[in-house]
Amino acid sequence: MASPRPFLNIAAKLGGRVSARTQPGPAEGLTRIYRGQAAWESGGKLPDWVLDNPRYKEMASIFGRWWSDSLQEAQWYSREAGGRGQVLFQDIPNELVERFRVSNLPFDHKARAFSQRPDKELFLPAGFANRGQIWEGFDPLMGPRPMPTHPFLEQ
Repeated sequence: MASPRPFLNIAAKLGGRVSARTQPGPAEGLTRIYRGQAAWESGGKLPDWVLDNPRYKEMASIFGRWWSDSLQEAQWYSREAGGRGQVLFQDIPNELVERFRVSNLPFDHKARAFSQRPDKELFLPAGFANRGQIWEGFDPLMGPRPMPTHPFLEQ
């Protein structure tokens, strides 16, 4: 399998906002993945006692690493963030999509403990976290609010 390193260098240079209407699809050999999240505003630095807390460090180590290959999934998570939600996207090599899918991770992987939808969620290595571009033109408050089915709700 090819190393993702060259792709990471390209992705780092592509940061910014992209219009949903003008964005071309992914290049051959790449799959577009999405992330719905709150639109964070820069604020002050957290106090050292928070930054040094092991529980905070563990939470911070997984932030930005949850993605999906479904735009609808990301839109749902963006809506759940309230009126300040946004959708990010990035293109990754096709062969990495299934490798990062939570349902394909080892059974003792920490992501499995947090995932409610392992067949829909991708847990990316830290090098891919927060490398997405903002998908402009997506308003989390517009349109119907599709609710993905969750395995625990279907039982």
